[in-house]
Parts: sequence; structure tokens; C-alpha cells
Amino acid sequence: MGGKPWPPGLKVATVGQGSREELMQRGFAQVISPAAQSDSEALLDLPELAKVRGRRIVIFRGDGGRQLLGETLAQRGASVEYAACYRRVLPAVSDALRAAWEGAQKDEMVRIAAALRAALPTAQFEEVGDRATMAYGSGGTVQLLREHGAWKIEDFD
Repeated sequence: MGGKPWPPGLKVATVGQGSREELMQRGFAQVISPAAQSDSEALLDLPELAKVRGRRIVIFRGDGGRQLLGETLAQRGASVEYAACYRRVLPAVSDALRAAWEGAQKDEMVRIAAALRAALPTAQFEEVGDRATMAYGSGGTVQLLREHGAWKIEDFD
């Protein structure tokens, strides 16, 4: 963690299991996090966040992140502050990908995007450094993504 140790009575919460494990590895003994679903809604459903009247809560998040968590905790009586600690940036779109979205393969790209959106909420990710890996489905989908530069995809055997 570096610097001063985390005060022993100060609780920490996070939405995802990966973040929970990372916090625990860094010395946070008891991390509040939902077991099944990894989002603000699931975190807000936990009993630890039901009665927060009079508490001071700092939410570490991306620059311009969602307001739901903070607004709900404030409605429950907490004093909420935000600390932006990263910025989300969209990657540059390749000419090939733009052409696929705007051209003859648009329907196929829409189908792939829908399949990816459906798969992502339940996908199991493994994060190492600045990379994340996940299992993926059919080879045709992967090939189309590669051809259009949507993602850098590596096969591990």
C-alpha cells in the first residue's frame, strides 16, 4: 500500500471479486463486496451499506463514473465524497473496424456486439498487470474481431 497504514476501524468495500482479492492481498483484512454480481446495485443491496446515516464515505472511481452508488448512499444519510483515480479512454477505432460497422458487414458486427454484451456480465476474467484474459466462444466470432481490429486476441494452448 505504501505510506501510512490503513486505519484499523476504517472499512473498505468494492463491487468486484477481483478487486476484493487485490485489496486483501494488499493488507485489507475485511473487504465488503457482493458475492455473485459485480456492480453498484449488488453492493448497495448488502446489509453493511443499508444503514449509513451519519457516516463519511469516499468513493474511489473513474473520472466521470456512475452516480448511483454515491446518490443512493447520500439518500440513506451518508456524507459522500468522490476521489477520481483513473480515467476511461476509448481506444482509437481502426479504419477496418469503422468500415465493418458502416459497411456490408454491419449486421454481423451488431450480432457479435450483442453476443459479447450478453457474455460479459457472466464472463470470468483473469487480470495480470495491464492485461485481462477471458474465455471466448466460436472461432468465427474471434476471426471477425481479429480481421476488423476490434481487440488484440491471443490464443493460449
